Amino acid sequence: METSESFNPTPSANARHTDDFINKAAAPTSSTFASQNMQSLQEVKEAVYRLLKYAISDAKRNVEPALIDLAIPILHKEMSEFTLEDEKSLWNIYNQLSHLVTPATNESLWLKEQIERDDRALASGNNNAESSFSSNAYKKIYESIQMIGTACCIIFFLLQAYTMALCDSLEQTDHYYAELLKIDAQILATKQAKPDIVLCASPLKELVAQQEELLFKVDSDYQVIRKLSLVFWGYLFTTDTLNYYREKPQQCHANSTRAATFSDEKEHQARAERATFFEAAQSTLRICNYLMLPFILGTLGSVAYVIRSILDSFAKASLTLGSNRSDTIRVYLGGVLGLISGVIIAPDVKEIQHINYSPLVWAFLMGYSVEFAFSFFDALIARGRNALQALKAPTPEKETAEKNVAKK
Repeated sequence: METSESFNPTPSANARHTDDFINKAAAPTSSTFASQNMQSLQEVKEAVYRLLKYAISDAKRNVEPALIDLAIPILHKEMSEFTLEDEKSLWNIYNQLSHLVTPATNESLWLKEQIERDDRALASGNNNAESSFSSNAYKKIYESIQMIGTACCIIFFLLQAYTMALCDSLEQTDHYYAELLKIDAQILATKQAKPDIVLCASPLKELVAQQEELLFKVDSDYQVIRKLSLVFWGYLFTTDTLNYYREKPQQCHANSTRAATFSDEKEHQARAERATFFEAAQSTLRICNYLMLPFILGTLGSVAYVIRSILDSFAKASLTLGSNRSDTIRVYLGGVLGLISGVIIAPDVKEIQHINYSPLVWAFLMGYSVEFAFSFFDALIARGRNALQALKAPTPEKETAEKNVAKK
């Protein structure tokens, strides 16, 4: 009985310790959630104030007076006095203002404030004012875009001038070579008609004079192209035939009986080296036209789009910090798409035969509009898929061949 009377129904020490541990662990969790909730509501209040200020300052947007009457009391209310209805009203106001000011957002308006604050500090002569991290990040990406665009413009100008000069010289040389072949044929025909003709006799004398004049013009163009083709400088054509046509003595003299032919071995060697050099120069021109210029133009197109999007974002107050990453990727992607445009855009593609654009124009367009390039690639993929399905589809010829094989 004493044992039963001394029984104490209160919890044991271990049970009390467990309950205290649970209560202490639950209390900070609840307190942390409440603190985070209060902080989120405070951020929403700041966002509502920022959006409301921007919407009222923009004459193109019409803010209903009822929305202003609903927002002002809530913005002036302390967070500790917030009720559940106040929180609902706050989120509802935030939602309405977000739709009203789109494409501007709270983040873009905050970044706009940071940039304008730094600009005001610089305009007032306060050079010691420290710029915010967000403003510096925006300025760095904008300066990088400016540097890339300026460098691409300079490279494009120099490369385009180089290719134009090289192309003109090669076209002129082709014209001289065509005329030279005609003169060669006339000299050969004259020699065959009159085997004993003297070099200085007419009409051979006039033909030889025209031949030497054309050879001198070809040699002059060769010197120009050789200086333009810096890639081959000091590597090709270092033999003694370099200035052969300039050092070649006049063929016509008083006691000469040698006909004007091209049987001379040194002259053949000089012509062969000239022809090889002109082929190398044409290869250089193709590399510039189909690889280097498309890459530069694709990059320029992407830079032009990024600058346009930045200006548009300024006008609409929709610039965000995340746009710098997408802009950087777009610039690199524009160069790659411009580089492969000459390979992808083939002249026999029926869908674009009516669009008379050069490969360089296609390169710029693909760099400017990445979405256009991707849609074009999707169209090519769909075209290839349809072609493969057409090959797999059964035809009467295939069925007849399969039946013949089965009979055998």
